[in-house]
Amino acid sequence: MMSASALRIVLCCIVVAAALGGQPAFDAADIGSSLVKQQVHLPIRRGGEWIVQLPKGSHAASITDGPTSSDLFVCTLVKSAVYHVNLATNSTQLIYQDTSSDPLPINGCAFDKKHLALWASGSISGIARVIYLKPATGSSSSSSSSSSSSSSSGGGGGGSAYTVKDVLDVQVVKGEPCRPMQPCSYLLNEIAVGEAHVFITDSFRPQLYALPRDLAAFRGQQQQPVTAVPVASLPLGPSFDCRGPCMAPWSEKANGVAVVDNTTLLLSHWGRGNMFKVALDGLRVKSVTEIQLPKVNGAKVWADGFSMDGGASTSAWLGSNFGSAVLRLDFAPDYSSATVGCVLQPAQYSVPTRTALAGGRVWVANSHYLRCVPLLMDCSSQPYEVIGVDPAVACA
Repeated sequence: MMSASALRIVLCCIVVAAALGGQPAFDAADIGSSLVKQQVHLPIRRGGEWIVQLPKGSHAASITDGPTSSDLFVCTLVKSAVYHVNLATNSTQLIYQDTSSDPLPINGCAFDKKHLALWASGSISGIARVIYLKPATGSSSSSSSSSSSSSSSGGGGGGSAYTVKDVLDVQVVKGEPCRPMQPCSYLLNEIAVGEAHVFITDSFRPQLYALPRDLAAFRGQQQQPVTAVPVASLPLGPSFDCRGPCMAPWSEKANGVAVVDNTTLLLSHWGRGNMFKVALDGLRVKSVTEIQLPKVNGAKVWADGFSMDGGASTSAWLGSNFGSAVLRLDFAPDYSSATVGCVLQPAQYSVPTRTALAGGRVWVANSHYLRCVPLLMDCSSQPYEVIGVDPAVACA
């Protein structure tokens, strides 16, 4: 039986087919929009790339930083797995995989340094999974393994600096679960960890979800969804309403998310190709402001996941997935506007999704969706990799 991730992958094929045929057949950012965007033509910078190979067929979907500047974690959509990338040794290790009969499709992930945990969004399952880690006994970050055998849910891969301590599921979207190959009214996408709450985007519904960051009081039996966790829904207003059926790729909207401070969130809108500023009063939305992005080198920005460039920063690194590029966005001090200050587009990029910062480099995990679509194609021999670019070199 096909997993729950089949819906998203099948629908992505529509975008893939259009992109392979040249100019996309539609531009969702222009549908029903009266925005007139300027175009900027920036030189494509190359240089300083650092490549770490992932196991073939790993189906990378998202990437996040880790406890140290030598750690990255890559989450996968189809294999429901998490890989630890050790930048000190240029090696990867499988540390978690859901091998149940209905594995959770992981769309996005974010690392919680305070609790040494990975938060993972479960796409059309409506579930957020928290994977608590611990330092591996008798192991160090100097592992030289470049691949790993499969490990079960809650287990750890041998040789990594980290193993899985516990797994906790939170049912974010309640009600009848979505079924593969059928329209779904929600799609949990990316995650950001704030001071007290964790925020999850919904690419179909005009809202965000906020969960308590500290789930100590809600820990229950491993792998059982916990319904007692309070989940707040934050409405985003008419800019995020669907135009027509809520199905990708036409109406996919909120994608990446970042916490600027206790009162400000930033969102990327995949369909419109723009960013949004969300002002908060506690968990109440005060205002939602669209931040227009220009076309870059004549093409739409396919705004995916992004990372802020350090604490209290007014710059972010945004993945433009089907553009196979990463953009440095420089925001105004009040985050009311943004310009594109640098474009990273090395030849090795292949539909990068989210970005992560580690070791002075900007990192992406190649999803390769324009080369191989999991489940619809045999991607077991498809190489996957993590690409790091030194912005000091590339943007000089």
